[in-house]
Amino acid sequence: MEETYLLNVEGVKKKILHGGQGELPKLQDGSKITFHFQTLKDDFERTVIDDSREAGIPMEIIVGKMFKLEIWETLLSSMRAGEVAEFWCDAIHTGMYALVSRGMRRIAEGRDPLEGQKHRCGMGNMFDYHSTGYDDLDELQRTPQPLIFIMELFRVEEPSAYKRDTWAMSKEEKLAAVPVLHSEGNRLVLQEREEEEEEKEEREEGEEEEEKGEDEEKEEREEEEKEEESPAAEMEKLAAGGLGADEELGGGAEVPPCPIAVTEGSGAPPEWCSKSRELGATTLGHSQP
Repeated sequence: MEETYLLNVEGVKKKILHGGQGELPKLQDGSKITFHFQTLKDDFERTVIDDSREAGIPMEIIVGKMFKLEIWETLLSSMRAGEVAEFWCDAIHTGMYALVSRGMRRIAEGRDPLEGQKHRCGMGNMFDYHSTGYDDLDELQRTPQPLIFIMELFRVEEPSAYKRDTWAMSKEEKLAAVPVLHSEGNRLVLQEREEEEEEKEEREEGEEEEEKGEDEEKEEREEEEKEEESPAAEMEKLAAGGLGADEELGGGAEVPPCPIAVTEGSGAPPEWCSKSRELGATTLGHSQP
């Protein structure tokens, strides 16, 4: 297609590289435009300054929100979805490109685009700091010149078709959004409290289980200690020791008397009583016949 002046806008030429589909978009304040762009110098080499594809994400602008490079809204409004076009723009339209590019580059680098700026207009910041932090952009800033923009339009979304940040809303829209935001905030607070209560209950249940386990272990140890200290258990140990000693010494060996006698009526088995008499033990407080 031959180059033509775009919508009688001075200092702009357009060349369609790939046709789009559908009707021209009807832009309104709050419409979101998503597109890829490439910026080139108008020199013999067509030196590339910026390319949004290298950043990996397309560019987005909100119509009517004082985007510093106003000519871009004009260019995009002439494109259909899927269209790729090349625009030549005179220096009268590109004077702010250095600041726009600096912000986009900082975002791509994961930095704050407003880092180091004072709260004032873009031109004022340029005069304050005299540098964008990028040599090629400083050159554009010192010598404004025509630029070439190659754009590919993906889509145009109406204000109601996407969730907007508050900065992209009008005053009336912000007021209308207050009850919705208030309700959403209350819901999130309640959800957070419920999650905290669930975590607290789980923590308390875990502590109770741990205490219960410790109590059971303590009771088992106490039962073992009681069994070890009981007279019946002590006599069982002594009797078992006496039998073992007798067996080891043999039938005719002399066995020392057992210090504690086990007699009938003591509750011990008859064989223990018989063994006690054989060993010549004496009962506590009574003599053994």
